[in-house]
Amino acid sequence: HSPKMEAVSLSDAPFPKLKVRALVIISILNSYIRRSSREARVIGALLGEISKDGTITVTDCFAVLHTEKVEDLAIAINQDYFKAMYAFHRRNNKKEVIVGWYGTTTSNGEFIVDTTSLIHDFFSKECDDAVHLVVDSTLSTDKMSCRGYVSRQHTIGNSLFAHAFQEIFTEIEMSDSEATCVYHMINGQCDGEKWTKSDILSTVLSPGDNVVHAIRSLSSVLDDLQRYVDAVVAGEVAAPSREVGIAISEALTLFSNSPQQTELQSSNVQTKMQDLLMVSY
Repeated sequence: HSPKMEAVSLSDAPFPKLKVRALVIISILNSYIRRSSREARVIGALLGEISKDGTITVTDCFAVLHTEKVEDLAIAINQDYFKAMYAFHRRNNKKEVIVGWYGTTTSNGEFIVDTTSLIHDFFSKECDDAVHLVVDSTLSTDKMSCRGYVSRQHTIGNSLFAHAFQEIFTEIEMSDSEATCVYHMINGQCDGEKWTKSDILSTVLSPGDNVVHAIRSLSSVLDDLQRYVDAVVAGEVAAPSREVGIAISEALTLFSNSPQQTELQSSNVQTKMQDLLMVSY
């Protein structure tokens, strides 16, 4: 008689799409730099909403106190603190629910470690199909790098064999005010200043400097457009992009002298000025 064989079952649930607000990433990195010296990384809960098409939008988060020993495969989470923080957030925004959890990379830049499954089991009890967001705290690139994962269970017969973390599409979203804030955090530093400490404060340019910088940026863009158009006219571009041509045409239309366009330009300038004033205050 041949030995009895058990079938290996792999979950085939569809992968969700993950959208994360920029302020969530900044909040996670802020928790990381404020962590105690005994903690190698930080973890916390992700709050947000789930749309009808399955897209998960993360709009807020909070850190969770924990003790972790990766080499011993041990993790202890302060559940009382977690419940108190979640209750506080629910009182302020009932639409936001727990959609998963976050963690930062290890000092070696690892995104998934042995204790990830243990932490994921805890948060899976708080929501269905929890997502896991990992933020690169090594800052090895000039981007806010993060990755999203979902856990899929592998079973043999009726027994759980392993958890497999599979990466999903993750997108960082920014509102106009968030984009303005991040821009000044990155570009508002003094020339030649190095980011040697985590507590460096960015500076906001004066209104006059902002105008000068905006004009220089606009001039640089116009120079690039002029070179591209000249190359197309000279036949140096083998296959000119139709989309680029339409975008150039629409941009030039904004500078027409019609009253409607003048009013639109004034509205756009007023909106940008309000964003700058908000960051200044």
